[in-house]
Amino acid sequence: MIQKPSPPLNYDVHASIGKAKFHHAQFPSPLEEIEASVHCMNGQIPLIKLKARFGPGTVAVTLKDLDTKRLLCPGEKHPQDLFREMDVKLDNINVTEDLYKPLPAEYGNCIWNEYHPTGPASISYSLRHEGRSWKKRLWVQPEGARAEYIEFRYPVDHVTGTIVHESSNDAADRLHLELVGQASNRPVHIIGDMIGERPDHEVNLTIWGENLPLDKKVETALASHWHAGGRGRLSGNRPFVPRVG
Repeated sequence: MIQKPSPPLNYDVHASIGKAKFHHAQFPSPLEEIEASVHCMNGQIPLIKLKARFGPGTVAVTLKDLDTKRLLCPGEKHPQDLFREMDVKLDNINVTEDLYKPLPAEYGNCIWNEYHPTGPASISYSLRHEGRSWKKRLWVQPEGARAEYIEFRYPVDHVTGTIVHESSNDAADRLHLELVGQASNRPVHIIGDMIGERPDHEVNLTIWGENLPLDKKVETALASHWHAGGRGRLSGNRPFVPRVG
């Protein structure tokens, strides 16, 4: 008598946890009050969701279609390479250098190293894989932060506006800024783009303010600008105009 093979095992499992806590050496703050859920079906993981308290703010994560084969392969992997879709939203957090450590290296290079933004902000990140193509978008909304551009070292406080970084497998990286802050109790505006990666990047920034005192801070900023080769554009329809107040 020939025994028929057993039919494959089919399963569809939903799991969740609540009030959990997680800390990683690269995270500036632990994740607390975690609420997470996982959907696992026949060896595939189509959905993972997580919400938690992160320092003074909150974080929400949605991950879709985990590549389990790649996950099980030997070697180091970054989480962004394991999912077809990834959405991360952080609200009302405190941005420091430590926040950039677990992020992909390009964000530390083009945002932290270039502008040193610190202070309160909200952030969203999205990743999409379609076949061999991918697109990433990081959106940062400063909420009274502090920043200083590496090629024009003039510290600006109480910064609001948006910073958007977009990248894909078939186009040059693009960083777009629309910011306004305060320096010497006067508004300072920063608008423009950085396209590509150092050292072959293109910078098109306009920085302007009015009735700013011609003090040591302005002298230091101008010196850093010329030392960097003057690539930042400090002229245009609304030029940066330091004036004696």
